[in-house]
Amino acid sequence: MLNSQKLYNDLFYMGVSKEEFNQVKDVVFEDNRRTVGAGSMCAIQFCVMSLLMSLRASAYNACRLVFIVSLILSIAIFITSQTIARKNKRVIKLLVATFSFMVLMAGIAIAYFQPDVRTATMIAFTIIVPTLVIKNTFTDCVMETIAIIVYAILCRNVIEPEIYSWGFTNLIIFAIAGILMSHVISKERCAGFVYAESKKELANIQMKYAYYDQLTDLKNRRAFEEDLQKIEAQQVEFSLAMLDLNGLKQANDTLGHDAGDELIVAAAQCLKKAFEGNEYIYRFGGDEFCVIHIGTANEAAESLNTLDELTANWKGNLVNGFTISHGVASRNGHKDISTIIKIADEKMYESKRDYYKRCV
Repeated sequence: MLNSQKLYNDLFYMGVSKEEFNQVKDVVFEDNRRTVGAGSMCAIQFCVMSLLMSLRASAYNACRLVFIVSLILSIAIFITSQTIARKNKRVIKLLVATFSFMVLMAGIAIAYFQPDVRTATMIAFTIIVPTLVIKNTFTDCVMETIAIIVYAILCRNVIEPEIYSWGFTNLIIFAIAGILMSHVISKERCAGFVYAESKKELANIQMKYAYYDQLTDLKNRRAFEEDLQKIEAQQVEFSLAMLDLNGLKQANDTLGHDAGDELIVAAAQCLKKAFEGNEYIYRFGGDEFCVIHIGTANEAAESLNTLDELTANWKGNLVNGFTISHGVASRNGHKDISTIIKIADEKMYESKRDYYKRCV
């Protein structure tokens, strides 16, 4: 049974789904831009060499006009591929169509002016050209059909009927072969881009699992240790805040783990808001959090005051209002990172003891 969706994907999206193509279309466009740039440069060199040879070899004289027109178009395509097309994806589509159509028409023109090289020209331009860039099969069919029509119109009354008929048949065969080859090559190249993109996404997911807490989307302890090493190497002033969420065990025991999770997520959201723009916010696990603030301890303390206001006024589904015990220490005067962490921890535990006293 014919799968209409598969046929549609084969015709318009190189055998992959529309969603998959949309994921890699920028990569496809950039690959085509570079290919068209390289192809047009080769065409420029070919046309220049052919024009020079036409000055001495009479066999090239008949095609001199073809070489001149192709040279002008190739230069224009090359310049556009290196300038405007770098920023405009729509221009790349136009370049691909223009380049492919130009080369096909050049092949037909050479066959028209030099019938003795007709077969070789047809093979080169109707089979090789469609495979140069990634494009859908429908576009290839349209271009090859136009090439056949142009050949039929130009050569019907110029070439002897028997030779014309033989050449026309060959052109159709070569065009079909070119379309099939282009389909296979474009499909494989596009599938390769899709596979590479999926591997990239998988790597990003693995990276997120390795360095981020899944519940809060904050960085984890592993990320903290690596970030701290980088910041320490930069020799910049920073402060370290150690934080502990109050009442998490009580929320889990009395309201359930959904309430506990809500409390943890709420704490993370309040931290992000209080330390807005800070990328160094971490959840160590359970009720433990940490913040590295690039700046003084006083600046970090201001953000912690904001945090206290946010947590006190929090309104959730299962939890309304909570507190976070915290302590902050500055690098200023302390060269040893472990000392900074110890001081921040001691201040946090002091705040925690005050919390327990208030509860009693």
